[in-house]
Amino acid sequence: MRLLVLGLPTAFLVAAALPAAAQTRAYQIALPAQRLSASLSQLAKQARTELLFSASQVGDRAAPAVRGRLTIEEALRKLLQGSDLSFTRSADGTIVIVRSGRYGVSEIAPPEPTPEILVVGRRTQNADIQRTESDIQPYQVSSRRELDNSHLDTPEDFLRTRLPVNGQMATASQFSLENIGSTRSEINLRGLGPRQTLVLLDGRRLPSLPASEDGFNQPDINAVPIPAIARVETITATAGGIYGPGATAGVVNVVLDRDYRGGYLAMSSGVTARGDAGFSRIEGGVGFTPDGGDTDVMLAFARTRQDSLAYGDRDYTERSRALKLRNDPAQFFGQYPVSGSVNIFGSAPLALRTPEGTIPLNARTTYAPLGEGMLASALLSNAGRIDITLSPDANGATRTLLPEVERWSFLLNVRRRLRDGVELFVDGLWMGNRGQSTVPFSLQSAYVADPQFRRFDGAVTVTFPLPGFDNSLVNRSTTSRVTVGGIVDLPHDWRANLDYTVGTARQRIDLAGDGLSADAFSGLFGFSELGAPIPNPLGDYPTFLSTINAYRTPNVLRYSLVNRMRQASARLSGPIARLPGGRATLSLLAERRREHVPASFVRESLLGTIVARPLPEVSQEVRSFSAELRAPLIDRESAVALSGLELQLAARNDRYRNTAPSQSRTGDALFDRLETSDRSATVYTAGLRFYPFRNLMVRGSVSTGILPPSIDQISARVVRSFAERDPRRGGSLISTDVPVVVGGSTAVLPERARSFSAGVVLTTADSRLRLSLDYTRIEKKDEIVLTSANGLRYLTDYGAVAYFLANEERFPERIVRLPLTEADLAAGYTGGLITRIDTTALNTGRTKLAALDLKAEYVAPLGPAGQVRFTTAATWQPEFKRRFDDQAVWYTLANYSQGALTWRGVAGVEWERGPLAVALDGQYYGRYRVVPWGPPVGQGNEFAIRLQGSDYIPAQAYVDLAISYRFSGAREGSRSAGMELRLGVQNLFDSSPPIVVDSGRYFFFAEAGYSSLADPRRRRFDAVLMYRF
Repeated sequence: MRLLVLGLPTAFLVAAALPAAAQTRAYQIALPAQRLSASLSQLAKQARTELLFSASQVGDRAAPAVRGRLTIEEALRKLLQGSDLSFTRSADGTIVIVRSGRYGVSEIAPPEPTPEILVVGRRTQNADIQRTESDIQPYQVSSRRELDNSHLDTPEDFLRTRLPVNGQMATASQFSLENIGSTRSEINLRGLGPRQTLVLLDGRRLPSLPASEDGFNQPDINAVPIPAIARVETITATAGGIYGPGATAGVVNVVLDRDYRGGYLAMSSGVTARGDAGFSRIEGGVGFTPDGGDTDVMLAFARTRQDSLAYGDRDYTERSRALKLRNDPAQFFGQYPVSGSVNIFGSAPLALRTPEGTIPLNARTTYAPLGEGMLASALLSNAGRIDITLSPDANGATRTLLPEVERWSFLLNVRRRLRDGVELFVDGLWMGNRGQSTVPFSLQSAYVADPQFRRFDGAVTVTFPLPGFDNSLVNRSTTSRVTVGGIVDLPHDWRANLDYTVGTARQRIDLAGDGLSADAFSGLFGFSELGAPIPNPLGDYPTFLSTINAYRTPNVLRYSLVNRMRQASARLSGPIARLPGGRATLSLLAERRREHVPASFVRESLLGTIVARPLPEVSQEVRSFSAELRAPLIDRESAVALSGLELQLAARNDRYRNTAPSQSRTGDALFDRLETSDRSATVYTAGLRFYPFRNLMVRGSVSTGILPPSIDQISARVVRSFAERDPRRGGSLISTDVPVVVGGSTAVLPERARSFSAGVVLTTADSRLRLSLDYTRIEKKDEIVLTSANGLRYLTDYGAVAYFLANEERFPERIVRLPLTEADLAAGYTGGLITRIDTTALNTGRTKLAALDLKAEYVAPLGPAGQVRFTTAATWQPEFKRRFDDQAVWYTLANYSQGALTWRGVAGVEWERGPLAVALDGQYYGRYRVVPWGPPVGQGNEFAIRLQGSDYIPAQAYVDLAISYRFSGAREGSRSAGMELRLGVQNLFDSSPPIVVDSGRYFFFAEAGYSSLADPRRRRFDAVLMYRF
């Protein structure tokens, strides 16, 4: 199967179709005789089109006057007549000026590296330099073609299935209860964690999604409609020198399509092969100029709805239970599964009490179907077994496997040219994401010990269905960002951009339903003085259900958080020198950003009552200064080994201030004290590329980056010592009055990363084949280790107090003692009485990983039969290891579900002829281990392997089909006018995901039963009907 990914799937033949007729459009052009670069810039504005050129390539050439009503092609031919320059169109319709006979389509000389928002003739809002796959650093660019062919619901789905370097193993929506019902996006490059992947939209940060545990989560981009995306640029290595904090694993920049005239309206609908989990979306957009080109307006909207999928809609859980029952029934019984019957578990062989006497069952388990009650015949016939069907409640069939989702978005962009060289703009986006899940929140097991209730000689544990106690969990998040700014032309081809951004991210949690009071089953222990009837699961089941209603209590979890972001930025870019290979350019950035989450409250159920507890104020502020230099030292035409040598140097200084509540001193109230972590760091990026052969590029880069501590990594609290012994005082117990500081610390430093990348890019002379191969190594040091559960519980491996007592010589400041007394010395003690213990976070962790990334594309022309495009991308990550301090062992994360797969890849083939295109895309995921990475805890790993019946979850592969047909020809530009129909089949062969068991003990453990790399919906169909105008 791995060879399938590194190779290509089989293409299939389709009928021929009529070629499209080209449409042209004429514009009123008025260009005086002047420098060619000035004429090209003015032509782009007058024709309102996208035109790219390299100033160093155009040079000081003169251009004749051009006037009249002309198409863009006619105007360009007149301007370029008699020169050695020509023009071509890129794959997305962009016109690019090239040197005649020198470059193929995919070898077009790139424009100078300038922030894209500053490029003349482009209406994009991308604040970053447009990155290409032939850049100095290892960028991977996903095109609109790939996005359209994917037929996927969200940007997260696309990046998880089509970007092999993304190590994300599961989405938040696949585990609703564990993620508080969230349907947010998470992108996890290299498997280092979502906090270490920086996500940008048009080169700018979005407000982070506020979280109750650690303050800030990765921004949510799931509501961004895929048709509104022009491309996705991903750098797969550390990039702190360019992008700043949080880019230790890499950066994903989603570039929106704001550069078009006309509009589109699309409707999408989908359903699974089993008729459930329906999907629908309506979206549209329009771009126009109300005043002949001085003002450009772009509007876009989308609204999506996706139906939920329940555990009972698929058989994964029952298959998982059957697997556990077959492999290790004793361990499975110890999980006390809830089913559609009353399951009974004894610690010894059961003996049934009847009026005729005691009947031995010769087994420790049995069950009673609900329709048959506690009949002796049923209990006898089912001895030694349990029911593994799903219960008709939220711990079974009605529990959410995938939530019901509603998403909406609205995009607005207005750009106004006041005069030559001055533009103002307003750019706004508003997005919403709502998920609704059915989750369990009631205990469905009881220990029956009182002889008057049990039907057996000894005490038994009983599990039972409990319909009517389902809880509804709604998670709503909204994100908005509005940027206002201006772009100014400066002398000597420099341009400046000043802007100010206001952003907001909100998250609201609303859990509602019923649970059971803590004393619901106390009567089964013999405490009958409670005054209410005692529910007995071993009696009549309808009576049990009616009796248990007396113990019904409301379940509530409700809170709302809002993060307010403010950001001011200034960008400056232009040439600084003329070098043999072209002009050296410099891009400068100054930026200040602040995110602030005000204090709030959470209302929740506690012991049958609803209480309110505070959620603290948190904030983060960053001031940044950066510079990026690109210097083409040697011309591409030079006949030397370093032909086309270009250097890239970038440096960035970031000063951050993270503020969080802390109880680091005895007597402080939990949230009354705010402490700040204030640090500064300078990072860099350096790289080069050159062409030792005409069609082979070699590139290499070194980059550093930082990851500031999260809120939970600086927030501390004080607890009391409990049952700890002092090794320096003969193992005597430490007083329970000794304060122990746990959690985070403002003294921790930022985590640091350093990456090295080297690769080659091969492009054939006819531009039909492009292949890149890049090696990346990332090493992190000063990783923050939390020694006690706190927030996200990141790297919790230490024994907290016991660890610091055993390593007091290494951390003497962490154990505060009184001076040794004479009595201490006489007793042989080597340390005085302990008065304080500090177990807060340490900078002692390290991580290393190495990966090889392959990406290739080949276009084969078929003459009248059209063309076939073959594509493949794969990541091999054989090394991924981590340790908690420099004296600890290394633990591998490669091929672990909490780390990253060693092998991951995609491959595709697309046949296109005229308006018809057919594509097959396959995804491959290598095997991974059943057990979690890190040191084994007790016999947990052994139990998990026995239950699964294997050390590994097997490799898996899925194939998708996409068909599109354009009912009219393509107009000038990158979009097609008229109607387009796109059909998609996800998981074409209806492949079932591998069954995965859960080895946890019972109580709300996730028993989804399938590998989270797969989509549990299996085969599904969708259709998109789009009209462009």
